[in-house]
Parts: sequence; C-alpha cells; structure tokens
Amino acid sequence: MVHGHEVRELPVLPDSVTFLQIYHTSIERISAFPPGLKRLEIYKNDMLTELPTLPSSLEHLQLGHLPLKYIPDIPPSVKNVELYNLDVVELPRMEGGYIYLQSMKNLRYLPDPARVQISLIECPALHIKQTGSYDAFMDEWKQFHAMR
Repeated sequence: MVHGHEVRELPVLPDSVTFLQIYHTSIERISAFPPGLKRLEIYKNDMLTELPTLPSSLEHLQLGHLPLKYIPDIPPSVKNVELYNLDVVELPRMEGGYIYLQSMKNLRYLPDPARVQISLIECPALHIKQTGSYDAFMDEWKQFHAMR
C-alpha cells in the first residue's frame, strides 16, 4: 500500500505485485503498473490526472476522488469496476462484468449496457430516463448514442 504525501512518483514495483492500494497521496505520475497486477485501488489524490495503460492481468479496478479526465482502456480480464467522484465524461468499453458508478457528475456516456451490469448513483449528466424495463432502457440508450 502506498500512503502519504511525500511520494510524488510511484516507484517501479516488482512484477510479482498483484494488489496495489494508493490512498491519500500526492503522486503526480505513475509510469507503469506491475504486469501481474490483479487488483488496483486509487483514492483521494488531487495531483494524479492520468493513468498509464492498465495491465492485461487486472481483474478489479477501484478509483475515487481523483481529477482524472479519462480512464484508459479496460482490459477484457477486468470483471469489476467501481468509480467514485471522478471528472470523466465517458467510460471506456468493457467486454463484460459489473460497473458501479457513484457521484460521477460529468459522466455523459456509458459503455454498451448489453455487455455489462451497471449501477448508477448520482450521475446527473446522463440523459437516460429511468424506464422500468430493459427493452425501453436499451431503446433509449441506442437513441442517445445515435445523437453523439
């Protein structure tokens, strides 16, 4: 776990690292993640504006309270994504799995809901009505993306 404000750049980590937590830091740059990383959690960092390519081994991604404007491509191995209070406008495509989104105030576009399960809390910029049925949701989703 990396914690504290004295670290400005994430050091190169051993390839054997499979779980990485970065909490309450002032890290400005991450050059790369370990290639065997399976779980990544990054919270409360006001300086980190971009992430490097996510490793193909990644299965679980949690990001919260970061000034990220975009999220890099999510590898097909990722089955669980949790995002909290990010400035991103659009999410990258996912091949399947589950996405939990909370307090995503600028989020306007979602990945294909036929491929992933999505839970939304406080995402006011999305222009998708709560329809009550999956077919109605899919119809509205297709119309919304056709306007882009």
